[in-house]
Amino acid sequence: MRKTILAVGLAMGFGLTSPAPYSAAHSADYSKEAPQMIAQTDIPAALDWSPEIKSKLDALFAKGHLKGQVAVFDADETLWRHDVGEGFLKFLQANNKLAMVPPGFDAFARYEALCAQNKWMGYPYAAQVMAGMKETDVKALAEDYFQNHFKQNVYPAQKALIKRLQDAGVEVWIVSASNQWMVEAGAPALGVPLNRVVGVRLDVVNGLVTANLVPPMTFRQGKVEAIQKYINKTPILVSGDSITDYEMLRTASQLQLVINPKDKNAPAENIFKLATEHGWLIQRW
Repeated sequence: MRKTILAVGLAMGFGLTSPAPYSAAHSADYSKEAPQMIAQTDIPAALDWSPEIKSKLDALFAKGHLKGQVAVFDADETLWRHDVGEGFLKFLQANNKLAMVPPGFDAFARYEALCAQNKWMGYPYAAQVMAGMKETDVKALAEDYFQNHFKQNVYPAQKALIKRLQDAGVEVWIVSASNQWMVEAGAPALGVPLNRVVGVRLDVVNGLVTANLVPPMTFRQGKVEAIQKYINKTPILVSGDSITDYEMLRTASQLQLVINPKDKNAPAENIFKLATEHGWLIQRW
């Protein structure tokens, strides 16, 4: 099994080696060893929606007939500040938890280089580099990372909106380009059931994570494909933050909420300009 993982990793340029099997025995105190990966400043609870967005949301709920409808949220920089997948990768590397990465190999630098070249390679790599780890260890580490290093980054207004939607009978889903285990670790903080989380998924064989991607890759059009595959309904509301959510945002039948969009890149790749042209709702916190 490890030979199979190693072969895939070398083909992807992971710089993987075949070390001794990963042991969970050393993971108990990992949070004490880890450097601070994300700023520990809580987001003020007073941050709220703009008057325009409040009005639009009130109008949506006033229409009624929401039971059984669907709302879809991106995760990173949409439900919470920062990228939880990137933070988790830094954390795993800093604590030598990447089971098949040799000493001295900078997996995060490799991730950044791949993203600079092509995000279709970079984003999967952030998950695939965990190949060889026990899935149980990945889940436990993700849970502890979120609780001990990241939960303060959740946007209270998004959490409140999700509850309001759910109280009205709307199914809320998260579709993210961060790995499945990490997004699942954060979903309870927003009140989203784990069976309504879709992140980057990898095959698990005999309890070990492999580098084999389970399609679709939840990036750009892949997010739309994920909605079709796992949800199979047109969402009434979609919330995202960047150009990587653009195709998904376009699927919403009623409201698009764009969080802190960056005004950069060429017009066709500038989410702020595109959101403005479409008349989508823009929230800055």
